[in-house]
Amino acid sequence: LYTIGIAILVGDNRVSAARLATKQNIDLTPVFQRLHKPPLRTAGGRANVGGVQFLTPLPLEEALRVLSEAFSQAMPYRGA
Repeated sequence: LYTIGIAILVGDNRVSAARLATKQNIDLTPVFQRLHKPPLRTAGGRANVGGVQFLTPLPLEEALRVLSEAFSQAMPYRGA
């Protein structure tokens, strides 16, 4: 189980950016690598903090799907 904070910038039900951070010893770099998809979005940061910029704002549900997929691919759930 991971403890990661995510702040999402929403305006008019569209997401233009999200910030990710953790205080645990978790490397978020693989998540940023999966989120970085020019020309659609840029992403990056340090191992424990960074973010993604949606160059064309996405509807909230679509942005949540993109974030969820990036986490699922980078940090698959291994069970308790």
